[in-house]
Amino acid sequence: MPSAPPDPDPSDADDAGLVAIEDALGRLFRGVRRARGHGNQHVRTTVSLPQYHLLEPLIDRDDPVPVGRLADLAMTTPPTATTMVRSLEGRGLVVRSADPDDRRVVRVALTAEGREAVEEWRRRIATWRRRLASAIDPADRDAALRALESVASEVERAVVDFTSGGTPSDA
Repeated sequence: MPSAPPDPDPSDADDAGLVAIEDALGRLFRGVRRARGHGNQHVRTTVSLPQYHLLEPLIDRDDPVPVGRLADLAMTTPPTATTMVRSLEGRGLVVRSADPDDRRVVRVALTAEGREAVEEWRRRIATWRRRLASAIDPADRDAALRALESVASEVERAVVDFTSGGTPSDA
């Protein structure tokens, strides 16, 4: 794992290129938040984007997953996950079952219809990513890849810091 970059230097505030990148990152993060919040309001899909994020970890698993673990994987709270699971079960997209070792634990698995809904979102997301990647000029792709890898690593590090009690830098 690469070492963490140093904290920003206040004297860098005069670096126009750095400021432009910060502004572009701000626009990117705002766009992603808007897409997450409103990305499917006008599109007919079986499940919403938040429901997809809850269901997606189930698609590659053979065994049902406890609701608490599913909430962690979807980065939501157990009560929110429980509410969504009940709704999704009512629509035939998941099945709930009691854990054989601890009847207090509810496990969740996808139905065939739930699997189709997740696969539909995966196709939509893959198409969106391809469109975004195609927006980068072929001559700039190597540099863009290096930059995106650096940003992705820093975001992942910030998430780990944040979830362990720290605070990520302002986005």
